[in-house]
Amino acid sequence: MRRAILLAVAAVASFAVLGGWQPATDRSPTEVAQPTTVDTIRRSPVDLVLPLDLYRLDAVESHLAGEALGQLEVACMRGLGFHDFARPALPAAPLVEASNRRYGVINEGVAREFGYHLPYSALSDSRMAAFDRWRESLTAREASALYGPAGDAGCARDASTTLRRGVNADDLAWFTELDFDSYETSRADPRVSSAMSAWSECMRRNGLAYESHDEAMSDPQWTLDSAAATRDEITTAAADARCKHTSGLLKTWISVETSLQTGLISRDPGRFEALARAKKLYLANVISLLR
Repeated sequence: MRRAILLAVAAVASFAVLGGWQPATDRSPTEVAQPTTVDTIRRSPVDLVLPLDLYRLDAVESHLAGEALGQLEVACMRGLGFHDFARPALPAAPLVEASNRRYGVINEGVAREFGYHLPYSALSDSRMAAFDRWRESLTAREASALYGPAGDAGCARDASTTLRRGVNADDLAWFTELDFDSYETSRADPRVSSAMSAWSECMRRNGLAYESHDEAMSDPQWTLDSAAATRDEITTAAADARCKHTSGLLKTWISVETSLQTGLISRDPGRFEALARAKKLYLANVISLLR
């Protein structure tokens, strides 16, 4: 499961939208009362930035790319004779960067609102629901034209191809695997392993028995695509985030992986320069469509 989570985060970040825009499924406000979520995010004790983040899209850029894809898809569908085809507004970007969930929950305030669910605003969540309803309402002909019979063709693929013109997809696949390998290598580092044991001991002092943070996050009693986090999930997630700081796990892991990624970049500067140019070109394609 950990590999699937990391590859998904990396794929979204490394220019996201190699296919059509897909709404996330693990989002929702928690069932407890919600204070102003933006204020909570601003109180984050850590702004997690790693060297490879320079080469990926942030949440706002990914959202803009989704808007550009939508415009291309609508134009394509109308060109095929679906003259009234339209899409609802996309949900806003999540309130935390995907990279800030790399090591699971790291902000106790956010965890107390959302548990292990991704934090979205109430407006974004309502738009997400509207977008899901819109997709479910597509006729068979519309769905086939938009996504192809197998879900990997049609106007969505054509839109993605247009947005990625000049971008080498092989480089993006390489970056995704490299990003995952960086995570796994750093996780296996003895310094991180020792800090993880300290985190586990901290969790035990809170009455929670987990050997690793991903074991806590993927506990089968949590339903991360549900409409709300349970109180048990929120309690566990808050302790998880707090223990990452008090045990030194977060600080240690960031240090180890920063050093590792710096080395990766220095050993292959040409390919990373190409990735930086590809990101710049991709965003230029996005902006040109949104003007």
